[in-house]
Amino acid sequence: MRVSELMTRGVRTCRAEDTLNTVARDMWDGDCGCVPVVDAAGRPIAMVTDRDICMAAFLTGEPLYKIPVKSAASQAMYTVHDTDSVDAASTVMRDKKVRRLAVTDEGGMLVGVLSAADLVRAAASKSNGVDPKKLTWTLSGITEPWKHIPVRLPPRAEA
Repeated sequence: MRVSELMTRGVRTCRAEDTLNTVARDMWDGDCGCVPVVDAAGRPIAMVTDRDICMAAFLTGEPLYKIPVKSAASQAMYTVHDTDSVDAASTVMRDKKVRRLAVTDEGGMLVGVLSAADLVRAAASKSNGVDPKKLTWTLSGITEPWKHIPVRLPPRAEA
């Protein structure tokens, strides 16, 4: 099975200069947990997730309308081609510990997003060849905790 058969098409995108407030609104309106960041040509350059937005607000203490996407978006960008196999995409998700991948065409243009949720729905339908055992390995790899890097957090507000 190919990525193009499972991916979500017509995804919302943003630019690095946009604010997190705008992206959060797009996520709410689009019922999605990530928005690919694209350059002027429409090529994906980063991914911003709902968690990125929450952590940026917490760590900076600034309102979302003051925080640019470029300061919160995940710097590592993982993509797959729409013609890649779902197994290959699952391997990228597992190895890179990401729940969502930008999907590009042969010219590097964004054509969709493949999420772990897409894989789960496909496995649940049992009619499209997604192996539930492989899915279990993928989800296990994605959810394995990262080695935490010490971060200096802002002081707690006194109650």
